[in-house]
Amino acid sequence: MSGQMSREMSGAGRGAGRGERASTIAHETPRGVLGAWAFDALGNRIVVVEVDPRWFALDAARAAAWSSRARAVLGAGEVFEGAPGDQLLVCAREGGLASRASSDAGAIDLGGDSGTRWRVRVYNRDGSRAGMCANGVRCVVAVGAYEDGREHAAEVEVQRPLGRDGGDGVDEDVGRVVRGWAVRAAGAVMVRTEMGRAVLDAAGVPFRAAAVVGIDGGVARVDVGADAAGNGGASAWAHAVGFGNPHAVVWADDGLERAEVHARAAAIGPRVQAAGVFHEGVNVTVASLDAARRRVAMGTFERGTGMTEACASGACAAAVAAATRIGCGTVEAVMRGGALSLDVGGDGDAYEVEATGPVTLRGCVDV
Repeated sequence: MSGQMSREMSGAGRGAGRGERASTIAHETPRGVLGAWAFDALGNRIVVVEVDPRWFALDAARAAAWSSRARAVLGAGEVFEGAPGDQLLVCAREGGLASRASSDAGAIDLGGDSGTRWRVRVYNRDGSRAGMCANGVRCVVAVGAYEDGREHAAEVEVQRPLGRDGGDGVDEDVGRVVRGWAVRAAGAVMVRTEMGRAVLDAAGVPFRAAAVVGIDGGVARVDVGADAAGNGGASAWAHAVGFGNPHAVVWADDGLERAEVHARAAAIGPRVQAAGVFHEGVNVTVASLDAARRRVAMGTFERGTGMTEACASGACAAAVAAATRIGCGTVEAVMRGGALSLDVGGDGDAYEVEATGPVTLRGCVDV
């Protein structure tokens, strides 16, 4: 490992004394934490916490403790120089860090690349659980590339709570398994993730079936109400797409710039969430299509977090919604924090998405 890599990833081992840090939070470190890192993913402020696999399983007390920890770490603004964090991901490597180091028990074969399996649990800024954070998953994949200083592959199993319960529930299942590849380049890590198939049915997203007002290429148009979305050219309906989290893609006028759609998302998002169409809440993306350039400018108001600089799962949802208008292929999603390249495949009612874009390690942190 190079000197630079040692400084960047000195938090990969156990205990305190972890090299350069983005900041230090004055809280007792939870038992079983092996390392914690702060990442920038297109402006999303992500904290990745690795725990001993023996401490990954939840009981009610531990679930409540991690919910509280997420609120403290993300809301305090201490990790990201005064700005609140967006999501906290609690992760465990299959086989554990010590076992991986001695026997490579965590290594798997992903298309010829060696890699690591992770189990992941996602917390929002308000301490609630989420079924996916695609930018956070990209950061987890990047950990291996920063450690190894080369290409790294990973398979990330994102666990989701059974029902929206404010973060303290224990029951959960596997919401989505994401395969990813990362390579270091020019001060960042470029990550490609196979996000899998979009969920489009009312029970899977989920949304109120009676609110459907049409179908476009297998994707439901859901009535969110003129009062909710009617804001200078935004539609009163949304395309409903699931990628671990439920997403409502509200179309604004074509050809708008990212700053304009970001502002509209901030205004529209809370109203669409309050409309009650989506049973477990919803991430609201306002999008504007440039069909000639196959480009979507977008902004997302996330449940449990609010406005963020970028939302990668929202970009996947917007790319699927765009495919109903311009067909499958590569779509560029442009957000205030940066851009993702989305490759949309499939047809009819089956769409699969691969996402490619950069993430940057800010430093190691105490949690």
